Amino acid sequence: MSSPEKDLFHDYLSRIKRPSPLGSTVFVGLRLAEPLVQHAILSQNLGSSLINYLGGELLPLGTPIEPCTGLSPYRLILFLMSAGCSLKQIFWVTSVAEQEMPVKNALPICAFNFMFNSLNSLLFINKFTSASTDGGQDLDDPSFPSIPLVVGSTAYVTGILLELVSEIQRKRFKKALKNKGKNYSGGLFSLARHINYTGHILMRGGYALAAGGWIWGGLITVFFVRDFVTRAIPCLDKYCQERYAEPWNQSSAEYLDSIEEEWNKRVDMEVETLVDGMVDLVSLASIGDKDKFRIAQESFQAESRAESMVRAANSLLSITHSMKLLLLLSDEAQLAHRRDAELKSVQEEKDEARRKVADLLDDILHPKLPSK
Repeated sequence: MSSPEKDLFHDYLSRIKRPSPLGSTVFVGLRLAEPLVQHAILSQNLGSSLINYLGGELLPLGTPIEPCTGLSPYRLILFLMSAGCSLKQIFWVTSVAEQEMPVKNALPICAFNFMFNSLNSLLFINKFTSASTDGGQDLDDPSFPSIPLVVGSTAYVTGILLELVSEIQRKRFKKALKNKGKNYSGGLFSLARHINYTGHILMRGGYALAAGGWIWGGLITVFFVRDFVTRAIPCLDKYCQERYAEPWNQSSAEYLDSIEEEWNKRVDMEVETLVDGMVDLVSLASIGDKDKFRIAQESFQAESRAESMVRAANSLLSITHSMKLLLLLSDEAQLAHRRDAELKSVQEEKDEARRKVADLLDDILHPKLPSK
């Protein structure tokens, strides 16, 4: 019997990192087949009997943009949206994700996508729910492009790029051996912890808006926002808290402060190594009566100190190079904000020091007479 917490935060994605050829093959096959169903709905009015049964009326097919497509411009865009969703998910499973995709997870995920995409297509080919008749135009003369199509397409393209690019950035970060076990908060993820989910919501909401109009687009957007807020994000947060512990619980400002403190410690340590090495070299260079054993011993010590100093200098150069890259690639507005904050802090310290000096001078120049 499952616990209430497990039911509430059910995660449809496995977090186990290992290959799953069978499940991935099933997922890819089903996702490749799904756009064909959407094409049949849009080009041949598949599902028309259901619409007629529910009292609806079919929208005119319109003139195909090319005979080979069998789709009008509006319907072709909706078909491309369906195909784009499938291709993005296939790319994610085959090239981005490291987690397994067992068959028991592949089937419900594919069914979920098929249901929503099919509802979009069926609502579009019904005159009374189609976004192409938005604004009260004559139902026999659908407009192209309608406002929902323009807004929905913009949201769709923005969302799918946001989700895809952010996940590719995270994949590249994770691929580097030096970043093993580290949480990624750079790139698009510096804007929001779950920026890929934001992209998915925009993609789904835009697709629904372009097909079924404002009400349907709003309902789908609300559905996915609620699903992410109440299920997907708590699942991911719980996993990441166990995996990354303290860094995951930190805010962006706290995380940046910890990185800065870590680098300051590295710089202090390497500078201290250089200073201590120079002091040792100077002491070893003293002139005096020394036998051969003492000379050989001090020579070895000098070589060791010199090697340590070279390593420290190389480490400082590496830190400098990394800081230059961060300066070039990071957010200028954030840098300006942090610089202004540092300048304000320094100015406050300077004003406080001036006040103390003024008080001391006042005490010296105008000493208080002892009371009788």
